[in-house]
Amino acid sequence: MTTSLDATPLIHIFIGDTVQNRSEHDCLRTVCETLTKMRNWAYIFANFHAAGRQIDLTVFTERTTLVIEIKGYSLPIRGGVNGQWEQLGPYGARKIGNAYIQALNAKNALRDEMQRIGQIDGYPNGLVVVTPIVPEGSTTTPDDFKVAVTGPDQIAQLLMRPSGALLTKDSCEALARKLGLEAVASADAALNDEVLVAERLHDTYLKAFGDFYRPLTSEFVSDRYRCGILEIELSQVQSMVAGGDAGVLIHGPSGCGKTLLATSCAISCVAVGCVPIFVSAKNFDGEFQRLLDREAALLSARSASSIITASRLLGKRVILFLDGYNECRDDLKVNLTRSLRAFALRYGTGVVVSTQQDLVRADLLTTKSVIVKQPSEEFKVSLAKIEERGDRAGNFRILLQVANSGLESRLVGQVGGFLPTGASRFALFDAYARQKLGTAAADGIRFLSIFAETLVDRACFSLSVREFYRLCDSTNLDHAARQQLLRSQLLQVRGDRVSFIHELFFSAFSAEAVIRSAHGDLTRIRAALGSPRFFSSKTFILGAIEDDRVMYGVLESLTDHDLLAACARGECGAIAQSIVKRKIERLLEVMFAEAQGLGFQIVGKGWNSIAIDINSLRHELKEFCFYLTAIGQGLMNGQYLDVVMAACRHMDETIAIFSDAHVADAKANKIPLRHAVFSAAYVMHREAAISQLINFIHSGRLSFRGQEGQGFGTTLHEEWSHAETPGQFYFLIGLTKFSACSKETVQYVARMLQNIRAYPYHLQLDLIDSARYFRDAEEPYRTDIVEALEASLDKLGIMMNTMIFEALSALGALEEEEQSHIPVIRNEIEDALSTDSVESDLAAWGLFSRQFDHPFDTSYWDEIQGLDDSRKKLLLTKACRGAEAPYLSFLGILIRQLSEFNDPNVGPAIARWAALPDKQSFMPQDAVEVFISAHEALGYLGADLSQFRGEPITAAEHAMLACGELYYWASRTDVDAPQTSIYTAAARSVLLDHSRCASAGALQLATSRMLSTDGARVSLMTHYPDICVAICREVLKWRHEQVSYFEHGFHDNTDSIAYFAIQVLGEAGVVDDLQALRDLCDHERHGISALEAIKKIEERTDVRYN
Repeated sequence: MTTSLDATPLIHIFIGDTVQNRSEHDCLRTVCETLTKMRNWAYIFANFHAAGRQIDLTVFTERTTLVIEIKGYSLPIRGGVNGQWEQLGPYGARKIGNAYIQALNAKNALRDEMQRIGQIDGYPNGLVVVTPIVPEGSTTTPDDFKVAVTGPDQIAQLLMRPSGALLTKDSCEALARKLGLEAVASADAALNDEVLVAERLHDTYLKAFGDFYRPLTSEFVSDRYRCGILEIELSQVQSMVAGGDAGVLIHGPSGCGKTLLATSCAISCVAVGCVPIFVSAKNFDGEFQRLLDREAALLSARSASSIITASRLLGKRVILFLDGYNECRDDLKVNLTRSLRAFALRYGTGVVVSTQQDLVRADLLTTKSVIVKQPSEEFKVSLAKIEERGDRAGNFRILLQVANSGLESRLVGQVGGFLPTGASRFALFDAYARQKLGTAAADGIRFLSIFAETLVDRACFSLSVREFYRLCDSTNLDHAARQQLLRSQLLQVRGDRVSFIHELFFSAFSAEAVIRSAHGDLTRIRAALGSPRFFSSKTFILGAIEDDRVMYGVLESLTDHDLLAACARGECGAIAQSIVKRKIERLLEVMFAEAQGLGFQIVGKGWNSIAIDINSLRHELKEFCFYLTAIGQGLMNGQYLDVVMAACRHMDETIAIFSDAHVADAKANKIPLRHAVFSAAYVMHREAAISQLINFIHSGRLSFRGQEGQGFGTTLHEEWSHAETPGQFYFLIGLTKFSACSKETVQYVARMLQNIRAYPYHLQLDLIDSARYFRDAEEPYRTDIVEALEASLDKLGIMMNTMIFEALSALGALEEEEQSHIPVIRNEIEDALSTDSVESDLAAWGLFSRQFDHPFDTSYWDEIQGLDDSRKKLLLTKACRGAEAPYLSFLGILIRQLSEFNDPNVGPAIARWAALPDKQSFMPQDAVEVFISAHEALGYLGADLSQFRGEPITAAEHAMLACGELYYWASRTDVDAPQTSIYTAAARSVLLDHSRCASAGALQLATSRMLSTDGARVSLMTHYPDICVAICREVLKWRHEQVSYFEHGFHDNTDSIAYFAIQVLGEAGVVDDLQALRDLCDHERHGISALEAIKKIEERTDVRYN
């Protein structure tokens, strides 16, 4: 035994009970090691009681008596001499005991006990030791002569500090006898057996965790990440995870490496003494403990509780990693956020969440966001390790152009040397698989394609282990090839299921299966490309075609705009890219020619009275719309701008010629010719190819597709410098608005605004809208823009004034006016509150609305929200009475704010809005929002729900009223289980009675978060999952009989309702629902959503197939 652990002739250890946790044992070891070096006598009392108080550790030496209170804080703490302390975590601040007072009371209790064996002068020293270190960010009381607060590194110094209340060796022996303490031979002998068991469990769990997760990070390449305004590195993210007081939210789009970053942080936190628990949000079914226990069981632990208990005994901080929050069922996301908070609060754990979206009820957790971007070109180069390729780097860079994710970039680095220039994404995955399979490549590829084909045919995403081996036997895959396949990491075995390691491998081998079975048959290949079952495999299918004749035949009739764009990017290989690019060039040539010969005609009076002459359109452009995405992609790479600019110039010349020739006709028919012809050419009528392209750009779809190419900025700037005509300006503004180059165009926008009256109406709109984004523009351009906008007030019409004010506000040009308007707002509020009349109620509603729709909306918000509760409640009550249909925007927010006062007296003002929504409302989403909010508010207030909320006649009306009633009872605080409550029986019965045709349509309107003004509405799925699922099952049986509440194009078609039902089954369905969903897998409109629902059900249930 070593001297650092054993009691020596000079050091005597006594215990009242065995040491119960690792932090106390570590402190005991440190004290023993320190005293051994001092070479003086010492007595150590551990885990004992004195004068009715438990004391962790006391050290008696010739010069000092030191009472030690030991704490194992894993999160930052703050506190002083008085009051409770607080521990800071992802949950916020949690009240904990004051360790200073505990140590002070302990040393006073010990002195009282010492007095019973003899006269004692003075007091012991007190010490709070925080192990293993005082967490970063902690703020505690400074040391004083009574108690010090520090980490273990200061124990040696404090053992040297003299104190009062000294004992001799004989007195120490006497005190030990009086307290009934037991002498032990070493620090280890003082350790409780439970701690030893905990250490074994801890070590076993961490080994299993590392064995599973460490290989996943072996090829992880770190990027730079954004945290607030800072760019940070991986080590800083890992430090935030391991030691921060806040949770960490890893946020980014799909395929950017969020899971790998989270996994890397989980592995790294083990090295600093933390214990990670890693779970997937998609497996959350409402029972958080079950989610944790399922993961624990897969890593050799009895339960998550056993891991947490062991970690706490050992003084280890637990960090929970939740991967893929966005994949959790929508109706369970609030519950999941609450569970995270409760878990962190109960156990003092850290929390790390990866997600593509914001947390629902993010206010429940204190988090810092780490933003992960889509892989940049530079990062893809880093992932592929191109700098190591030397002379061969060129081909690797070309291959990276087709890589859409970090995974594909890594594959390029590993197998790019075996691939020719212009290889497809399919070839990339095929080459990687062959490398991993080695000598078993031929049999392995054959089997993987059969495995993928089996999954596709069955519409499933995994097989049981038993079926997997049966498939191996049926395909004559020998033992050696089978073992090589399992070692290749192309498949994963998780529990009882076997699946592809990544969905992209599933897609690639599904494509291989298609090509093998088609044998060059164009009909079969086209059928696969059009099948929902192969939706994610389409680029791989084209990429797998090696015969250029087959490729020509397939592309000749292809109308899938996303697939054509993938071909243009090179994802489907060099042959497909060449064919599509030549097609685009030909279409643009014809577009240019069409613009030269386009004709217009007068078709009426006033606005919208100009149309394009359809006889002037070119029939060769009937396929142009299918290539818009590919052309837009080329524009973002700096291609085709010259052709489009030339076409716009010719279009504008045609407009000018037509306008000059029809001045008299236009005047006679009151046609604003300059505006109307421009609108027909570029905005409203989309028959001409140039019109389709300009509309595509201005619709914002370019901003959602890919990154800007390296040549985009230079080419765009050059075209701006040469632009002269309205159509060219309109095209360039649309192309620039959402790009990184928008700030560079400020000089052109400033110049055009000074002459804005000379431009067509829609170009004026775009110029004013663009001005909003130049608040930080350099001078003198910002000032020029402000002055030009101010000069345009009252010159372009009343409607334009609103846009100009909004632009001026965004530019910060109305700050003085806004300040001077505050007294006006206060007077308006006072006037509304001082009288009780219909007019004052209308004025109150106007005030409330101006918080959201007014140039000075911020000031209106500050003044109204700053009112004291009584005045604010009165104003909101009057506003609720003053609101009038059909203008109901923001009324749902008002009702919720009013209900938060929890005053039943406001119920009558809310009650009238619980009537059935107006079926002819031109803002149906607002009408539904108000209807639902009113029911929720009345329920929360405990107000009675009127039985006369409309006169329902149709099934849809009955179903809508029933949904409102269910919301009412779900909001009642005195109803614990609304799903089974007698109070909801009538409404539930109504929905079931109309489930064949109308209930799902009502549920769709009532539960959609998209229809919630602030996204805060709780779905009916949360409180009534059984009835929602039952109704949606009926929809799949009676799809064509579904009706909706509204009948004017708002969620009123059977496809929309069926899509909603499929989503609900995906989120909450069970294994028994799989067959009904499989029946839809080949449906043109529902197949993709049905497959996605199947995937979700499989992932969260223990699936068994016959």
